[in-house]
Amino acid sequence: CAETDKTITIRGTGFQYIFNKFSGCFDSLQVDGRELLLEPMTYNIWRAPTDNDWGISQKWRELRYNTYAVRTHDVVCKNNENGVTIRCTGVMGSAGVRCYIGLDAVWTINPLGIIDVCTSVTVHENAPFLPRFGLLIPMDKEFSTAEYFGRGPTDSYIDKCRATYMGRFKAPVQAMLSDYIRPQESGNRHNTLWGAVYNAARQGLVLVCENGFDFSALPYSAQQLESARHNYELPEPDRTVVCADYMQSGIGSNRCGPELDPIYQLNDKSFTYKMS
Repeated sequence: CAETDKTITIRGTGFQYIFNKFSGCFDSLQVDGRELLLEPMTYNIWRAPTDNDWGISQKWRELRYNTYAVRTHDVVCKNNENGVTIRCTGVMGSAGVRCYIGLDAVWTINPLGIIDVCTSVTVHENAPFLPRFGLLIPMDKEFSTAEYFGRGPTDSYIDKCRATYMGRFKAPVQAMLSDYIRPQESGNRHNTLWGAVYNAARQGLVLVCENGFDFSALPYSAQQLESARHNYELPEPDRTVVCADYMQSGIGSNRCGPELDPIYQLNDKSFTYKMS
């Protein structure tokens, strides 16, 4: 690997990855000369608020969850015959907000180019429950097919999955989004064991978590969804936004009922997130 003040470049047969030492994630993933990322990968806690998030989303915005970003404190890279290991520690937060999230991540890249990440997470004790926690991976819109083994064929959440079943499913990315009149979070696949997003040549990403994860691949970012008041105001899709989450909080019924039950909230103050 080659290291500068800002980046770590890892090269192998058929791949080249660029790791950003400030964000703690990858800026570039090139496989067989094809760039897989449209924009840098990031850790993410935000979702486009649903109708049922109307109460809690005000607290989320007050704490600027929608602007949280990572600031690393220390990054150490080691190279050996088994590949490259990058350990980075830091915090995820927003300027002027004390409810930070601590991160201690170990990334390993083996000689075949397979990436594993194990992130230990600590959430400030006063922080309200998180919308989600995981990795956000922006890809070009040509990566337009999603395939996964998890709960389907429709979207599913921790509290909204009894109408789904475990199986292997495949769908266009455009079809993974629910067409609500007011655009909002949708399209999640709960308890996914593996998820893939690829183009017509079957080039793309495969994400694996043996304990299951929340997976989505949508034609819009959360920011694009929440900035449109009606579905017809959404722009022509220009990307595929992949989310691989340790967990996403449930949907609930707070618009006309009680607050989301705590058992469906991502309110863990300490957890470990593993993904390949």
